[in-house]
Amino acid sequence: MRGRSVRLYMVHGQPRGLRTAELGNWSGKALICPRTAVSRLLERDECRRTGIYLLFGPDSEAPSGLAVYVGEGDEVRRRIATHDSDGTKEFWTTALVFVSKDENLTKAHARWLECRMVSELKASKRVRVTNSKQPSSGSLPEADLADLETFYDNLSVLLPILGFDVLGDLQDALEQQESTAPPLRLVLKNRHIRADCLVQDGRFVVQAGSTAVEKTKDSLKRHTGWIHIRNWLIEEGVLRPVDGATDTLRFESSYGFDSPSMAAAILIGTTANGRKMWKVKGKGTQTYGQWQDQRLAEQGLEGNGA
Repeated sequence: MRGRSVRLYMVHGQPRGLRTAELGNWSGKALICPRTAVSRLLERDECRRTGIYLLFGPDSEAPSGLAVYVGEGDEVRRRIATHDSDGTKEFWTTALVFVSKDENLTKAHARWLECRMVSELKASKRVRVTNSKQPSSGSLPEADLADLETFYDNLSVLLPILGFDVLGDLQDALEQQESTAPPLRLVLKNRHIRADCLVQDGRFVVQAGSTAVEKTKDSLKRHTGWIHIRNWLIEEGVLRPVDGATDTLRFESSYGFDSPSMAAAILIGTTANGRKMWKVKGKGTQTYGQWQDQRLAEQGLEGNGA
């Protein structure tokens, strides 16, 4: 996959203040700022344009630790100003805006982007979406849809760069298809479960059909972050009981984790060293840790296999 350039600009010289982000050869532009500086965001000419916006805030039980509200507007600053004074939306702490530099986005385009974003965020099951209703995408000409798909793909690339890795593995899968290097395949199995995993773009994607134990041990319960994620996956239907099987859950869809140990712990119901538990598929007993150490050794470096 070809490299791409990203231009990040700190408007007032503050790394956590108002920033803009642009991708090379893309007509879109992102603006991001903390809620405490939202007045500076709304002063910008870009916020007088048609676009979409995402309002992010903390949520301790969501896998990403985030909640989000997605909206659109002919003049996005008016919509964000309304939310800033809305007592029912106190959760958000960061505003992220996407507009077009050539001002070619229309109201209909923004509605399509809003609908697509809400759908993909819900499908990722990594973030709590606070929108009460699913927006309508409307009807657009074929050429417009093609342009919007490109706009959305670029928007998706910027999200994790700006600190919001919330779109699951859909973008990862697209990138992997374009990559010349095949994904690393891992397997974890014992007498209770079997799971397959692809390592894609730094995420450990447990594949649909993989199984996990239903009961958890105290060690995992004490790891509040991981147990919250596991409970969230069950609530969202990613993990469901297997008919006729005792103490067994199955992944109804693929799901990406941020570390091999997190993925292993979710599967076996207790804390685990994922570097030792995951084995490289087709390599016998070689662990993921040993595979990593082999890569380091090829570069003249050393690892410990742990």
